[in-house]
Amino acid sequence: MIKMVNLQTLPRRLKLYVVEHFGFVDGMSNTLFLEEDLKEVEAEAGRCITWDPSAPLSLVLVQDKNAQEEDSYGSFFVFRKLEQNVRAFRETEIKFADALGLEGKARKRAGALIMGRFRNGVPLVLQDTEDPDRHGKFNRNNFDFREDKEGIKCPINSHIRKVNPREARNEQERKVGQDNRIVRRSITYGKRDLPLRDNLAPEELPTGGVGILFMCFQRDISTQFSFIQKMWANNPDFPLSQTPRPGIDPIAGQGSREDQWWSPVWGRSGFKKYKLPHFVILRGGEYFFAPSISFLKTIAGGPGNV
Repeated sequence: MIKMVNLQTLPRRLKLYVVEHFGFVDGMSNTLFLEEDLKEVEAEAGRCITWDPSAPLSLVLVQDKNAQEEDSYGSFFVFRKLEQNVRAFRETEIKFADALGLEGKARKRAGALIMGRFRNGVPLVLQDTEDPDRHGKFNRNNFDFREDKEGIKCPINSHIRKVNPREARNEQERKVGQDNRIVRRSITYGKRDLPLRDNLAPEELPTGGVGILFMCFQRDISTQFSFIQKMWANNPDFPLSQTPRPGIDPIAGQGSREDQWWSPVWGRSGFKKYKLPHFVILRGGEYFFAPSISFLKTIAGGPGNV
């Protein structure tokens, strides 16, 4: 069965990055392989010193044994259709801000606590507002969580800490974090008639029919995508096994929800508990192998048919 899906690229907040339906810059932590891409990011946003976004091609490529030419490589591909309840997310932001006692501009921190970033990509671990000029021009991917182990700035249960922890207690953990990365390239789907503004009322926002077509490539699904989903996003004891435990990823996590602990005051100890609902529903997906070009030439009957 073939079903047509309306793909829509939402207006960008930054030159290099797209925006997803909750209104956040997306793809800022994507793995990069080409020197030209690394230079483009550095020219636009500055150097990334604390966190290295580059990766070797071995992270994504595997030898294509069905190809007849040497140096033929393919990649394992994961596809998922993720539907977003934008109205529920916005309603939760409002209730969450009320529960934490956030007022004025600080109310925007409610959504950032869930994601780990403000909508414009400014990481919560670096500052408590979305003001991009707080530190002048800086690379919004240039950070880790070594100085915020308790999560009093960026919660340990926020989305970006659950799927990309960026911290390691030893060389083995550092290697696991680097080797388990995926090459994520996704696109939004579903039509939005209204402009994307942060001040839209919840009733103006869709409850379904929009979302992300999640796509990622890797050399090994079991040690990359599946590992991230099962051992990190769905694991209530990750990244720290403690009481109270972190809980599942508020965005990508699959499983029952429970109370999670959040810091109402940025950078200060003291937590309040709050239980988040599900905002994202998995509507389907599949695992594939993307073969090499030389293999496609073979099944097409020769180079001239590709």
